Amino acid sequence: IHGFSTGTKPTATSAYVADIIPENKRGEAAGMLGIFTATGMSISPTMGSEIASHFGINAMFYVSSAFALLSILILVNMDETLPKADKKPFSFSLLKINRNDIFEKRVLPVFWVMLCVSFGSGAILTLVPDQTLLLGIKNKGLFFTIYTLASLFIRIFFAKSSDKYGRLPILKVSGFVMVISMIMLGLAQSFWVLTLAAILFGFSWGINTPTLTAWTIDLSHPDHRGKAMGTMYIALEAGIGLGAYLSGIIYQGNDQNIKYAYFLAAFFCVISLLTLFYYHPKTDPIFKED
Repeated sequence: IHGFSTGTKPTATSAYVADIIPENKRGEAAGMLGIFTATGMSISPTMGSEIASHFGINAMFYVSSAFALLSILILVNMDETLPKADKKPFSFSLLKINRNDIFEKRVLPVFWVMLCVSFGSGAILTLVPDQTLLLGIKNKGLFFTIYTLASLFIRIFFAKSSDKYGRLPILKVSGFVMVISMIMLGLAQSFWVLTLAAILFGFSWGINTPTLTAWTIDLSHPDHRGKAMGTMYIALEAGIGLGAYLSGIIYQGNDQNIKYAYFLAAFFCVISLLTLFYYHPKTDPIFKED
């Protein structure tokens, strides 16, 4: 049931933002949306742990449900952006989907780039908790706090960058930074190297996700933005899952294997860079590189 929510809410939210934001501010809007998402995800583990320790785990979930209810109350006073002519009453036949309902072909370049860069995130989720203990760091969440703060910083001060310089140049820079961060994670033998890797990863992830979101909106057909955002999120979830799964297979509890998992993540980042360098937009005016 939770998966039904996380599989539809981010897609609908991104599509709604795409409907109400001017074309020349899509990157900035995606960055701001990412700030709110990252803030909620960074605050909730600490807040949830405190509530669970003082009032029990049931209370923690009740508070989470209250926040979810609050989001519904906010939606009550928001205007619908979907034209009335396109709205359909709910029926179970809508749950029947075919291949053409899943992927938006126009955003396949985004799909491949997002799939590759998300691999590193999955590797981090799997490996960093053990890696921090190996380096003598007792707090397993420290890495995630550092990279979240770095991600928030870059989103706040550079949210407009892709609107100004174009999607492709920004994605190339952030992809290169992610390659460096993955290599540093594989070679990390101290707290400070791990911290620097966390900062670089936060910078890269904080620019990658909003820029890819804006690029998705650029490439998608206005009538299929929801499907386009769904295509991007499929790549995000699949990349994280694939990164976590393969990293676990490589790691197998052997400390010496951690670097190989990160090097594989760096390889996928290089693949994303090659995709960006070989992709040539023909008509989109927002790409100022050409």
